[in-house]
Amino acid sequence: MEGRVGLTPSGVKELTERGMPVFVESRAGNNAGYTDDDYREEGATIVYSAEEVYRRSDVILKIERPTERELDLIPQDCVICAFWHLVTAPKDYVEKLMEKGVTAFGYELYESKPNYRPILASQSKIAGRLAPQIAGRLLESGSNSFGKLLGGIPGIPPANVVIIGGRNTRKLCC
Repeated sequence: MEGRVGLTPSGVKELTERGMPVFVESRAGNNAGYTDDDYREEGATIVYSAEEVYRRSDVILKIERPTERELDLIPQDCVICAFWHLVTAPKDYVEKLMEKGVTAFGYELYESKPNYRPILASQSKIAGRLAPQIAGRLLESGSNSFGKLLGGIPGIPPANVVIIGGRNTRKLCC
């Protein structure tokens, strides 16, 4: 379940103090530890469906790209900021975005200086830290596995770990 949110309550405060209306879908921040009241206190208007968010907004802040169902909700000439990963999107998905004139800002492509993508770097660090935890959980018995202890113990060897697709991210992260 997604635990990130496109805008925190402090981000709402920044925007509303500058006179911009902000609409937040109800419960959008729950998995990130933010309640609807946290957003209301900073000036957001809580709405109760994705459809209402799309209908009332010119700029949408998301984490993941809009779903196939959401594509029909996107208004003409909307700006959407998200992790798009369009290289993996179906061709008809991209064509629909183009037909609607969507301006797609990809967090994963933003460079604050040449060869440095701070948003992608921070998300990659988090993913790198979580990967062993997730792998360990998936190796537990009851997870379609016979059970394997990732780190091993005396008398039981540790799991073999192979990293596929890793690369030197020194230029990206430093």
